[in-house]
Amino acid sequence: MTMKVDTDGVRPDVWLFGESQSMIIVTCRQNEAKALLRKAKDQGMDACVLGFTADTGVLRIGEWISSSVSDLRDEYESAIPDSLRTEEGIR
Repeated sequence: MTMKVDTDGVRPDVWLFGESQSMIIVTCRQNEAKALLRKAKDQGMDACVLGFTADTGVLRIGEWISSSVSDLRDEYESAIPDSLRTEEGIR
C-alpha cells in the first residue's frame, strides 16, 4: 500500500504519531471509494483517499516509511511479549 500524504505543513512525525484528533484508516474496494467518501461527507466527516493496496507486501507512507507488511505484523504481534521479557524470562 502506498499512502499519499499531505501534512499541510505539519512535521511528519507529529502528523503520523501525534495524539490530537483521531484519524481512522478504512479500506474498501476501489470501485466503492466514491460512495464511501460521499457517505463520510454526508455524515460531516473529512475523508480522503490515502492510497491503494497492491500485492507488493510493502507499506509506504510518503517518503518517511517503507516497511514490509510481514515485518510490521511481527513487530505488532511481538510488542507486548517482548516488553514483558527480561533476561530471567517472562515477568
